[in-house]
This record gives sequence, C-alpha cells and structure tokens, in this order.
Amino acid sequence: MDFQFNLPSSNTDLLNSSGDSYYVKHLYSSSEIPDKLKVCKQMLFQSDPFYIFDHFDTYYAVIENKSTDAAAMKNLFRAFDLMYITVDKLGSSLAPILAATEPPAPQQRKGYLNLTKMCLFLSVNVVRKIDGNIVRLQQQQQNSQQKRKGNKQLDTLEEYPDWDVKRGKFLVQLYNLMQFPLQKLWNPPVAEENFVNMLCEVCYRTLEVLHMRNDNRHVVDSIFQIFGIAIKRYNHAINFPVRILQILRSTEHASRSIAYGINVLHEEFGISTVFAVLIKEIIESLSMGSADTLVSRYFSNFLTELATVAPKLMIPHLSTLGDELLGCESHVLRNCILQIMGDAVVGELTSEELPEDMKEARDEFLDNLLMHINDISAHVRAKVLQIWNHMKEEQAVPLSFQLKVLCAAVERLEDKTCSVRKQAVQLIKAFLERNPFAAKLTLVELQKKYNEEVEKMEKLSALLAAERKQAEELEEKWNLVIPKMLPFIEDIVKQTQDPPETQETYEDLVQRINTMLLEEKYQEAVSLVRKADHVAGNSELRLSLKEEEQCAYYLALLKSYIFLANGCKDSNEEFGTQIKTVKFLQDSIEFSKAISKAMPKLQEMLLSKTNSDVFEAVDLFTTGYMFGIKGTENGMRQMLYLVWSSDKEKRDAVSDAYKKVLFTTDQTGRTHALHVVQNLSRFLESLEYGHYTAMECLVKEWVHNEDIDGLIIQVLFERFTLKLEGTTENESRLALQLLIMCSYAKSSIASANISIIESIGLGLRGKQDPRIFSGCLEFLLNSIDQSSTTKYYKRYDAEYSIVQKVTEMYSKFFFHPRIPDFDQVTMKTLQFYYRLCQTPDICKYPFKYPDSALQQSASLALIRFMCVSSRIYLTFRFPNIIEPWTGHFYSTLHDENTELRLTAVKMLSHLILHEMIRVKGQIADLAICIVDDNDEIKNITQQFFKEIANKSNILYNVLPDIISKLSDSSSNLEEEKYRIIMRYILGLIHKDRQVETLVEKLCLRFPVTREERQWRDIAYCLSLLSYNEKTIKKLIDNLQHFKDKVQIDEVYQSFKLIISNTSKLAKPELKTLIGELETRINDCLKIREPINEDEERNSENDKETGRKARYSQKKSGKTSTRSNNRRRRGKQDSSQSSSAHESSCSSSDFEDEPPKINKNKQKARSKVIQETASSDEEESQIPRRKRGRNNK
Repeated sequence: MDFQFNLPSSNTDLLNSSGDSYYVKHLYSSSEIPDKLKVCKQMLFQSDPFYIFDHFDTYYAVIENKSTDAAAMKNLFRAFDLMYITVDKLGSSLAPILAATEPPAPQQRKGYLNLTKMCLFLSVNVVRKIDGNIVRLQQQQQNSQQKRKGNKQLDTLEEYPDWDVKRGKFLVQLYNLMQFPLQKLWNPPVAEENFVNMLCEVCYRTLEVLHMRNDNRHVVDSIFQIFGIAIKRYNHAINFPVRILQILRSTEHASRSIAYGINVLHEEFGISTVFAVLIKEIIESLSMGSADTLVSRYFSNFLTELATVAPKLMIPHLSTLGDELLGCESHVLRNCILQIMGDAVVGELTSEELPEDMKEARDEFLDNLLMHINDISAHVRAKVLQIWNHMKEEQAVPLSFQLKVLCAAVERLEDKTCSVRKQAVQLIKAFLERNPFAAKLTLVELQKKYNEEVEKMEKLSALLAAERKQAEELEEKWNLVIPKMLPFIEDIVKQTQDPPETQETYEDLVQRINTMLLEEKYQEAVSLVRKADHVAGNSELRLSLKEEEQCAYYLALLKSYIFLANGCKDSNEEFGTQIKTVKFLQDSIEFSKAISKAMPKLQEMLLSKTNSDVFEAVDLFTTGYMFGIKGTENGMRQMLYLVWSSDKEKRDAVSDAYKKVLFTTDQTGRTHALHVVQNLSRFLESLEYGHYTAMECLVKEWVHNEDIDGLIIQVLFERFTLKLEGTTENESRLALQLLIMCSYAKSSIASANISIIESIGLGLRGKQDPRIFSGCLEFLLNSIDQSSTTKYYKRYDAEYSIVQKVTEMYSKFFFHPRIPDFDQVTMKTLQFYYRLCQTPDICKYPFKYPDSALQQSASLALIRFMCVSSRIYLTFRFPNIIEPWTGHFYSTLHDENTELRLTAVKMLSHLILHEMIRVKGQIADLAICIVDDNDEIKNITQQFFKEIANKSNILYNVLPDIISKLSDSSSNLEEEKYRIIMRYILGLIHKDRQVETLVEKLCLRFPVTREERQWRDIAYCLSLLSYNEKTIKKLIDNLQHFKDKVQIDEVYQSFKLIISNTSKLAKPELKTLIGELETRINDCLKIREPINEDEERNSENDKETGRKARYSQKKSGKTSTRSNNRRRRGKQDSSQSSSAHESSCSSSDFEDEPPKINKNKQKARSKVIQETASSDEEESQIPRRKRGRNNK
C-alpha cells in the first residue's frame, strides 16, 4: 500500500494531492453516479471491504453532489445501504485482528487503519448529507405551506419514512465497532482526536434533529453509549461538555434526550465528573445573562428533566445551583431550581434515617422553598406554593416546617395576584385534609387540654426530682453494701454446677430477694439471685463470661433489686412521653391559630370579584366542613350570600357545594333520606336569621330538581309529627322549618297535609311551643298555590273552627308575660287573617270586642302594620313619589339596634340593586356599614358594593359623594375605619379611564379642603389606585394642587407608596415619568431661601391686591348671570349655594364624560383651578409640614 488516508478538516481538501496522502482523482457527475454505484455493489458482494480503496471516489461524488432532487436523494440512500454493508464487513474483518494478543504487522495495521478511516468517513458523511437534505426540504416545505395556505401539502418527505430507523441501525453499528480496541490500529496506540470527533459529531447532529419518544429511546441509548466509550477510552471528556452546551443553547427538544443520556453515562459507565463540568458551565452562562431568554428556558428544561430521571445525580449540585441561580433575574430559572429541590425532597429525602449531611441538604432546600413563597415574582410565588402542595400530598413536609409553611400560605391569601391566592388556598386545603394535629377541636378546647397536660408534666417533673434524690441516697447505701456482698458473690461465681431445680417462679424469687435485701441477709439474697438468673434462662450467657465479668453481672442484678425493693422508680420515659404530648398540643394550638387567622381572609375571598378566588374558597370550606374541621362552619354560612350573586357560575358553585355537603352519602333509599335529613337539620340549626332567605332559595332549587324527593319529604313529616323513633322536640321544629322551605317551591306539600298541620299547630304542641304555632301558620299559608295566575282562592269564614282556634290561641299568647318570639307569632297570625280569612275581625266588629283598651290596641296595631306594609309597597310601586322620604330609610343605618340596621341594609340593597330608588350621596351612610361590628351587616354591605360595581358606572358615579361625606369632620368617622372602607370600595374600580379621571378629581379636592385630616384621606385614596402612564401624567399635571400638602408626613408617605408600587416591573417609559414625579415632589420639600422682609411684605401686598381684583372681576362678571338663573329657577333652598366650593368633586364630574364638554362647566372648572392656584399666596395660613422632612 503506497498511500495514507488522512481525515480532512474540510471535504474539499481531498481534491488536492499532497505527498502520499490519498486524494480524489475522479469527481463523477450526477449522470455517472448511478452506474458507478452499480459497480460498487457488484464489487461489495464479490470481494472484501478493501474494494473501497478503488471506489472511494464514487461515494465521495455522491456526498459532494449539491442537488437535493429525488435522483440525488435516491443516490444517497443507495450509498448509505452499500456503506452499511461495507462497515458490517469491516467489523467482521477487524474482530480477529484486534482480538489477537500479538499486535498486527505494520503493513496490515496500516491497511486496516486506512480502510477503517475511509469507511467511517464515508458512512458518517452520507448520514450527515441525508440529514442536512431532509432538514432543508422540511424548511422548504414549511415555507411553501405558509405561502400557499389552503393548498394541498407537499409530500416530499413521505418518500423517506424509514430514515429514522436506518439512522438508528447505523448508530448501533457504530457503537458495536467502537467497542473494538480500535486504538491498536495506531502506532503508538492512541486514536487520532479528529477521528473520534468525527464519530461523535454524527451523534451530536442526531441529537439536534431527534425528538425522543418511547419507540426511539434505544437510539439515544446508542448515542450516549458511543459518548461513554469516547470519554472512557478516547479522551473525549473535554470536548463533550462544550458540544452538549452548544446543543442545549440552540435546541429546545434536545433537553430531554440529553438528560436521559447523562443518566446513561452515570449508570452504565460511572461517568459523573462530566456532569459536574456541565453544571459549572451552565451556572457561568446563566450568571452572565439571566434574563428570561430562550437560553434560560432551554437550560431550565434540561435541569428539570435531569432531576426527574436522575435525582441522586442532581442532589449534590443543588446547593450550588441554589446559591448561584436563585438570586438571578429570570423567574423561569428560579422556578426550575425550586421545582428540582421540591422533587428531590419528595423523591429522595423523606426518610427520617437520612445521614446528617443529607438532612442538612434537605433543610436547606426547604428553607429556600419557604423563603421564595414571598418571591418578588408572582410566577415564582404561585409555583412555590404549588410545590409545597405537592410535597404535602406526598407527606414529605417535616413536622418542623408544617406551621411555618401554613403561616406563609395564610399571608399569601392577601396577595395581589389571583393565581398566587389560588395556590395558597389549595395549600391550606391540603393542610386541612392531611393535618398532623387532627384539628377537630376548637382553639378553646385545645388550650384547655394543653393546660391539663402541662400540669401533668409539672407533677411528673417534681416526681422525677424526688426519684433522683431517692436514687442518690440509695446509691450511697449501695456503695456501703458492696464490700459486704462481694465475698458471697465471689463464692457463687466459682460454682460451675447449675443450682438445683425449683418450683418457684421468677417473680416469686424476685419478691424473696427483695425481702432478704431489706432484712440485710445478703448471703441468702446472693444465692437466690443465682437461682432467679437460672430460672430466667441466663445461665449459659453468664458462664460464657470471665469471673470478674460475672461478679460485675451479679452486682448489677443485686443493685437493681435493691432499688426495686426500696420502691425506687424511673419516670424518665413517662416524662419524655409527656413532653412530646405537651409539644404536640402546643403545635396543635399554633396550627389552630393559623387556620383561625385564615378563615376571615377566606371569607373575604367569597366576596371577591375574581371568580377563581370565590371557587377556591368555596372548595376549601366545603372540604373542611366535610372533614369536620372546626372554623369552617362560618364559611359555609357565609357562602349562602352568594346565592344572590348576579354571576351564574358563582351561584352554581355554591349550589353544588351545598349539595355535595348535604346530599352526599354512601347509602340508598330510606337510609340515604335519613342521612340527608340529618345533614339538613344540623346545618339549618347553625344558621342565623339573616341566612334563612338564602337557604330557602337553595331548598326551592333542590325541590325543583328533585334532589329533595318524596322520600326525604316523608322522613321530614315523620320527624315533624314525632313518629320517627328518637326524634327530639328540637329536631321536630327543624323538620317543620325545612318543610316550610320546601312548600315555598311546591305548595302541594302543605295543601295535601292541612289536617296534620292544623292538628299539631293548633293542638297541644302548638299551645306549649309558640314556635310550632307560628311555624304551622306559615306552613298553612304556603298551601296557597303561588304559581297560579288567579287572585282568587278559597278563604276561611270568620266563623270557621280553624279561625276560632287561631284567635283563641293568639289571645292567650298575646297576654302571656314572657312569650318567646312574639313578633313572629303576631306577624304570622296577621298574615293568616289577611291571606286565608274572608275578613279580619280585630277592628271590624267592635260590638264583639267591647273592651275599649282592646279596641285601642287593635287599632294601633293595625295602623302600624299598614304603615310598615305601605312604606315597602309604595316604595316598590311609586319610587319617584317616595324618593324625598328615602332619607328616613338611610337614617336607620345608624340605629343602635342591630336587627334594625340589618333590616335597613337588606332593604336598601334590594331597592338599589333593583333600581327602585336612585343612588345618591346618602349611599355614604351605607358604605359605613362595611365597618359595622356585626359580621352579617358587614358581609351584606360588601356584597352590595361589589354588585353595583358590576352595574355600569353606578359605583364610579357615587364615589365623589362617598369620599366627600366620609372625610368630612362632621361624620366623626375614625381614620382607620375610613381607610378600611375606601380600601374595599376603590379596590372595585378597575377601568383605566375611570381611574384616570378619578386621579384628577381627587387632586382637585386638595385646594378646596382646609383640614389636614382631609388631605391625608385624599392622599390615601390616591395611593390605593393602580397607575399607568396617563395617570402618572395626571399627578404631574396637578402637582400644583398638592405641592404644599406633601409637607405633611402622612401625605408624603402616600405619594412615596405610589412611586414605589408603580416602579415595580414598570416599563422604561413609565419609569421615566415616575422619576419625574419623584423629583418634583422632592423639590416641593426643599426649604425656601430667606428673603428680605420688605420684599416679602411688598410681595404679600401685591398678592392680596391681585386676589381682590380677581374676586371683584369674577363677582361683577357673574351677577347678571346669577340673577337670570334665579328668575328661571325660582326660589331654591339657600343651603345648595353653600356647597359651591365642593363642585369640583360632585357626582356629575365623575360620570362618563360626553364627547363635547359644556362651556359653562369648563369655565367653572377653570375657576376652581384659578382659585387653587391663588391658594399659593395663602401658604402663610397653612401649616408648612408636620414632622417635616428636611425641616430644621
């Protein structure tokens, strides 16, 4: 052989001759290639692989052909098939030569080296060429489809469906060949680096195009097995990380294949140092630029995939990854690292028998996860809560972290991002379902139990101290006894024979030993110890000891018997158990406190405008109630208010939740009905008066849907009539209330059972319990078919027996001194008279009731009844006529009586939401109910404002009246309560246009108010709004109106809060405006330079003169206009003119602005601005700055 094949750095290098290096002599054209390939095929099957020396140029021509048409691709595939067989023959030829113990002859070695390099060069390049052409055709196909939308897709690639399979076979062939000791072909036996790189490169390129699936995973196995051999045998460890990082940077889908392959290297080849290098390079790359780029996402995907398939390989590097990447800017990377930490804890670090270093690593991961619950990014906060939720479900959260995580989750219930709140609720739900403290006791009960156990622990501690003292005294006595006993012990140790058999038990012998020791008969005691030890079966063990060891053994036994004989006990174990019990109860109390803290926040979420908040809170309360968790009952009752929501999804969620709680049983038939009735009764018993109407609404729905079927109705009647064994009076009354609710939906439930209702309500039980009497009357009233369109139905005559019974019983109740629920009894009785009787008797037949006192009382009662009824009726029917008197409705909102305030809130809410009365400034009185002491009033009011916020611009239009009236000093509203009200109401304003206008109107209020409290209130309201570029510009444009007010510290802090909150995650344009606002506010804080007193006095005189002139000009200019307006309007209340200075904040200013602005309004607004500007001259009358910044 007279040539040497050198691997070219570029394929074109083979076209140039150089020394004895092989070069291509003939570059065949496309037309010549098919015939040349036929010749290659003939030579392949007729001879050995060395035919390649003569036909290398043919394959080279196929590779270098630039065409990608069908003919060129066909030639490539033919060349691949031929080279596959050629390499297969090469392997068969190399096997015996490389397996021999003696090295091959130089000429043979050189020939096989050239053959190996030439064959593999051609095979690798054919594969590379096919891959490149297919990728190019895919790109052309995609471009063509984009340009010709709707046309039939090209089917070019369908001609090569089996290429992935063929490429996989080639890689397996390459792996098999590399398992030979190919280095023997070189002298010295070290393979060329470019040869190894050439073989590995085809693997790297395959990773770039391969999408790993279950059916092609073996291909990835082959690729990384090749890498494993290259690293282990051919020094490829340096190039491997560099090339893998390049692929990870540019190819998203490769992360899964590479992660899987890294694990193959670790498990099959024991290669882990390469992974450490990869981690180091990834950290360096991400630290240099960690923004949310594709690179960050690709690296994150790789790390996550690797942690999934090889957590043990990942754990040693997690601390480094956390230290370096958890502080980076990319939230994607932080999520990735935290997810890996959570998976590592769940998968590998849950055992309590972990070594100390692994426990430290676990606690470090958990600390990181706990800390990032408060991450600056909402994406990370939500992700971390989700990770904790998964760990809780897998029981992977250590007890020491339970309370910390729960408290952090409770805090996140107030997060501004709904996704974070959602995950927080789900985590709290997981804690309720899997809490380690079985928190089914109330906080009071837990505290009582804790105090009892602490007392026990203290007693045990005192007992333990006494025992220790006794033990010390016995220890001293024992030391004195040892010399007396030792001679006897030495004697029995020398005895090798077992003691004689005895009929006594071990316990009998111990009792005798104790007696002997107390009587100081030590020789007999020692002898009995030997017998007892023999009876216990310890003779063989004792005899295996040396004599001195046996002496020590007997001394230890005798010491324990002496302590036992003297009544000395060891309570250490019991004391340790008691300490654990106390600690458990202490943790239970903290857990209960955390849950209790969460409940009010979760109840607030029920009233949220965000549906996900409502759904998650409903789900949590439902789950907690079903698990019997204390504290969830209030939430279940609170959910009833959502029955009135205008959002159907919320109503359905509530209905489904109650059906799940009340109607879900594992029984059928009558047993199911009994359980449902029990559930309904227990829930109804816990309701307050204000919840009844909502419960009635749900019951109606359940009756219509037949969730409450005939069998349940039958069980309710059995309970009501006390026919069901074991039914109590209270359960009977609850059954009656449920039947009344059902009869509202289906009147036949009452009309078909009138005789039963009458016999109970007007019988002995009705006489003994007025609640049964009034309930039965209401039940009878529901016998009237409400769905009927006719106004006429059968009524009882005044002489009818049922009417007489009702009258008789009511008369007795009326004069009873301590009748309970008298209002209810009276109301139902009057309703019975007016709805079921022909004509009421209380006032129509005075000759029947001649008593003057009775007639007066009856007349007064009738008048009051008619007044109350007419007020409601007239308001519904004639709202415009009644409107001047609606102030009387609002006045009851301040009444001391809670029931009256509750009724007023319900009535006004209903009238306003149904647009029966207009919303005016008096709604501020209703807003005060947001901070009412009564939770029900508070909740109804919050729900009301949330509802009107969804109705066009109603809330937005009345906001100025609310702000104006509540901040007025005459309202006497505490500042903290004012802030609670405004925080809730302004949180319902979300439209950018409304916020923009609101900012301007609030700024215009600064110059027309004169009290510092009002300035603080306005600034606080501004701080509650969300800001964009337009709203920040509004603040800058109106700075003149509040530049002197920022001297007050609270006002300044409000604007500072606006700046800091808006700066977070702001775009560059917005940040520029924020910087300008901050600069100008800070300029307002600077102290003015002192000026000459004469100049200051002249300046003040000029200002005063100018102000008077302007005032005179304005007054003269508007006199005629005002007189004309007065003539047109007639006489008006003089009080209206006194509110002119509030015009800048009137409700009309907050309404949606029309396309064209009224000129008169524009002039009025200009006047306000001018007067505001003139207020600068009055700065001497306004306090400069309370607790001033920069003031000396």
